[in-house]
Amino acid sequence: MIQRIQSVYLLIGSILLGILHLVPFGKGNQVAESMLSDGLFNINDGNMLLIPSTIAAVVMLVSIFLFKNRKAQKMSVILSMFLLGMFLGFAITTYFKNSELFGTTNNFSLGLGSILPFLALVFGVLAAGAISKDEKIVKSMDRLR
Repeated sequence: MIQRIQSVYLLIGSILLGILHLVPFGKGNQVAESMLSDGLFNINDGNMLLIPSTIAAVVMLVSIFLFKNRKAQKMSVILSMFLLGMFLGFAITTYFKNSELFGTTNNFSLGLGSILPFLALVFGVLAAGAISKDEKIVKSMDRLR
């Protein structure tokens, strides 16, 4: 019997990316002019952070419903992992480009939002592995017929 654990992994990954819109990556005590205008470093601080994470969350959610076509489901999971990689690259680049804003003088501290994209990426990898396992099970069953 084929286990549909990848649907659970994809749902958890998309929920984590949805929560990312609500919690900041971190916060500082001082308000700066550009990036930390609200005292928070969050996903709304740039379109290069907002767009890939939103698309990755939607792709993960949509790929749950592609369970009948495992090849398309796996490709959509790989696409969402690629978008998450882009997002993480932009977030880390933004953090280091604006390191003077996030320095010790601002008492910047990382929050829950800095962990969520990595967890979503882990759940994407787990889902891709489970899809591959399902594909192997189906192929082995076809050989037995």
